[in-house]
Amino acid sequence: MKRLAILALVIGVLGVAPAAQALPMINGALSLVGVNGQTVLPIDGAGNPLLTFIGARALDFTNAAGPTPGLPGDFWVVSANGAFAPLLLAVGQINDLTFTGAAVNANYPTIPLTPFQAYAPLGFKFDMLTLTKTVQNANSLAFQGTGTFYLNGYDPTPGTYFFTGNQDGGTFSYSSSEAAAGQVPEPGSMMLLGTGLIGLAGAVRRRLKK
Repeated sequence: MKRLAILALVIGVLGVAPAAQALPMINGALSLVGVNGQTVLPIDGAGNPLLTFIGARALDFTNAAGPTPGLPGDFWVVSANGAFAPLLLAVGQINDLTFTGAAVNANYPTIPLTPFQAYAPLGFKFDMLTLTKTVQNANSLAFQGTGTFYLNGYDPTPGTYFFTGNQDGGTFSYSSSEAAAGQVPEPGSMMLLGTGLIGLAGAVRRRLKK
């Protein structure tokens, strides 16, 4: 099944290191989009791709025309600041996952997921530790939870994330926001952020096509 998708991911971490700590905690933000040709497919309980989020239990991140079970897709860091600044323009990997109930199969594991996304050269990794689904209908998917960030030169830093997936004319978009543990993003603010990211992802895709 040939699908076309754009992914966008915004991550923010706020941390204050205790005085006795040898390494600082991560403080900064970054935005990710899928590289050219990247697709995210909703997957049902039997491991089959779907046209909408209805009945979906997993997500497959793939660089191919169809699902690639158990193989990660690629992400591209399009903006980064703070501790994440060295990641700008890096291309990393994002893993498939089951977002509800028991794992669909070994290729679509449920949380805790270690890692959910990673870029090895700088030791960047995000472990997804908890997940709560908040929205699922034909055109939208949303969930949020907690996890841990890793980056060379910094102590592991806990954080929260917010995931939204949208379908529009067969194109899926992906956005997330993550901040310090205990500071869950306000839903209204996240809707505005997600809308802006979809526009950003579209602009990046058009630029890549040129």
